Amino acid sequence: MIVVFTYRRYDAVVCRACSFALLRQTTLHCALFGWWGYIAPFVNAYCLVANAIEGISAWRMKDSADCLMVDLSEETAYAQALLEGKPFDVVVEVLCERTGAPPAQIIAFLSQIDATA
Repeated sequence: MIVVFTYRRYDAVVCRACSFALLRQTTLHCALFGWWGYIAPFVNAYCLVANAIEGISAWRMKDSADCLMVDLSEETAYAQALLEGKPFDVVVEVLCERTGAPPAQIIAFLSQIDATA
């Protein structure tokens, strides 16, 4: 008899949509390939229940837009210096690359800087 057992654990910080995608992928793999063997149906049933519990916790997560919010307060001085010598579009692009924040958040941040200046 050949015994093969694989166990995967994903430790990652992901948004709600990515969490559901990972959950869908692992549950589908478990449901299709996890039933072969003497004790496999019991172990697989446990894994499917564990995935369902993780799905409930993922469902309770905030939306992905909230996960993408980056604290830009440390970039205020840098952004002001960029705004003095560069076009607005270039400043948005540079700050997006530097912080990983989405362009909409950068534009809102820059408009707050302009309002306080």
